[in-house]
Amino acid sequence: MTDGDAMSDIVERAKAALEGVTEGPWYSTGGVVWFVDVIAVPDPSDPSGQTSMPEQVQEKVCDTSEGDAEFIAASRQLVPELVAEVERLRAEIEQLRNTVVDAATCQHREALKGMPDD
Repeated sequence: MTDGDAMSDIVERAKAALEGVTEGPWYSTGGVVWFVDVIAVPDPSDPSGQTSMPEQVQEKVCDTSEGDAEFIAASRQLVPELVAEVERLRAEIEQLRNTVVDAATCQHREALKGMPDD
């Protein structure tokens, strides 16, 4: 496996881990992990009950140690940020690699111009 394959695997695994995970935001307090979700609730000003309005609710995820809770809550935002950074850096590396190859090809062609044909 090449370094690119390993990086791709890391990115794909991270993306797969995020599938189905509540957007949040997530936070922790005293060893408890929470996320904030938005749900639709009936609008009290509409007597027909046909209209809903968004309401934020806090959902408890788990109880754990304070350090684990902070890590779990932070990872929900950090993982997508890290995936984006890896993808950005991989694109930059590819662009630099192409620039180097193009420059080397040009230098090689220039060097061959003065050489006699076989």
